Amino acid sequence: FTVDPGSATVRMQDDTGRIVKQWQGLSELRRLKEGNYTLLVEATGYQSVEREIRIRSNAILLINVKLVEAFFCGDLVEDINGSTYRTVQIGGQCWMADNLRVSNYRDGSKIPNVRNSNEWQSLNSGAWAHFDNDTIYEFRYGKLYNWYAVYDARGLCPAGWSVPNDTDWTELTSYLGGLSVAGGKMKSTGTQHWRSPNIGATNLSGFSGLPGRFRYSDGTFAGDGGFGFWWSSNKELSRYAYSLRLDYDSEGLYWVDSSKLDGFSVRCIHN
Repeated sequence: FTVDPGSATVRMQDDTGRIVKQWQGLSELRRLKEGNYTLLVEATGYQSVEREIRIRSNAILLINVKLVEAFFCGDLVEDINGSTYRTVQIGGQCWMADNLRVSNYRDGSKIPNVRNSNEWQSLNSGAWAHFDNDTIYEFRYGKLYNWYAVYDARGLCPAGWSVPNDTDWTELTSYLGGLSVAGGKMKSTGTQHWRSPNIGATNLSGFSGLPGRFRYSDGTFAGDGGFGFWWSSNKELSRYAYSLRLDYDSEGLYWVDSSKLDGFSVRCIHN
């Protein structure tokens, strides 16, 4: 039996709940009766793990447990490229408070940066771009992803996170009082980034929504401080998927049927 970190405490319970063995780190489990057991693995600063095992006579059982560092909403979260994001608790959900900037899927596979408009409009797989193909927008507004990148099984968000689906967005908007007023509570305040008058913007939720601009399915760019779009991960019709839109001249939040080739911002939600 091995465990990472080596300081982790491991408790072994039989099927009655009685602790039959306890140790830290590496151990050889010998002279145990046949039967079902539960391993409880704990370490300070890590998420605990519970694993069911079965011991058989004259059998060799190799067990490796790697604990994941504990996460508390409000901590920074890091993507596979090393970029960090603020997080915020909104009701019963934990959201990123920044738009995604990642260039690789969670398994390390590269997400293509497609700059050419003709190439963009013919895509049927994941891709990203900066607004106007200009890296100056990277840190403030994040990248613009097509829907294929959002839905890719390799994972766009960090481990333990996912792109919010329709149910996640609905829970958020319900907590904020409904679609007619949720947008104002999600928008960053002032007109430094949003076009004037930025109606109803209070950012009471801490979502800190910005007008990240967008890319049309034909590869052209638009926005200029008036709108922010975020993808929902649900699979819809063959050519279209849902996005959510914030407007400079409204405190509402709007569902939009969007082409899967559109380029929008992405937020992640903790699983």
